[in-house]
Amino acid sequence: MSKTENTENITLPLVNGVQVLPLALSDLVNLLDDDCCQKWLFNVVRPGDLSGVCPLCSEPLPPGRLNGYQALKKTKCPACGKQFHATTNTIFHRMNLSPSELVVLAALLEVGVKQSVIADAIGRGSDTVQAWAAKLNGSKVRDI
Repeated sequence: MSKTENTENITLPLVNGVQVLPLALSDLVNLLDDDCCQKWLFNVVRPGDLSGVCPLCSEPLPPGRLNGYQALKKTKCPACGKQFHATTNTIFHRMNLSPSELVVLAALLEVGVKQSVIADAIGRGSDTVQAWAAKLNGSKVRDI
């Protein structure tokens, strides 16, 4: 049985007396597929990078290291010996968020959800959301 509850001029759906929206937001990160979010993030930070190059020395990666690189795992360049991730030298370097959390955060920021609600949805502090909102400010989230 569905009803609605009016809160601050926003009508929230109720299912069996429970507000659906907050539950859906808090579970959203868990509903996303991490592998898909990981592939999305790789394509955002390294668009068209099918061969993989070291972001530090620009040497191509051997095929055996490409899967880890595309999976956003730490990779060691055989040419320069440095370790890096696909997110190195991007705003996502040392992001300390899972790809799923980042997708939810970016999407909710894009549609104008309050930062405190986003923090609850991804299970992080509002300071984390505020820092990411500042990082993403000036870039179109749709284009990230």
